[in-house]
Amino acid sequence: MMKMSSAFQKIVNSKKAEEDIEGIIAFSIFKLRELEFIENYETKNGKSPTKAALNKFIAQSTTENNIKAYRIEADKLLTDVLEEGINEKLSKIEDLIPDRITIDPQNEKGFFYGVGQSIAGTMILGLLTGLILFFYWSGKKGVGPVIEEIFFNHNTEIVIPKDLKNDNSTKIDTTQ
Repeated sequence: MMKMSSAFQKIVNSKKAEEDIEGIIAFSIFKLRELEFIENYETKNGKSPTKAALNKFIAQSTTENNIKAYRIEADKLLTDVLEEGINEKLSKIEDLIPDRITIDPQNEKGFFYGVGQSIAGTMILGLLTGLILFFYWSGKKGVGPVIEEIFFNHNTEIVIPKDLKNDNSTKIDTTQ
């Protein structure tokens, strides 16, 4: 197992180090501050900091308040990166959506327009069904006999069952 620095153990939740992304970023921020300290020390003093100076910096930089500040900065960085990524994805998705999908409130027809379309569709369906049946029927009998039977032939007989009359069934002619 790799030995972790005391600063890492203070900043990153050591029990869940692999899941503590905010802590890892906070530790990275601490390391940047440490590098800045070293560079400033070398610029100011012309030499690398002593081990005592570096340990003093680490002790001051890993106080509870500084660790909270690193975590707040890490959280802000994560939020900014996620928002930027989301906005980038959203803009790509918006580019894929055609402009013609937008709803124009002035172009809406309303409820009764839809009802009218439904009624018209039903009437057209009924007409088509009737035409299909007509051609099917006329295919068996011929067009002339079918038209005559539908429109002109009204020879219908009404049969009254025996139960309703005491004598035999009576036929009534309605062709008059």
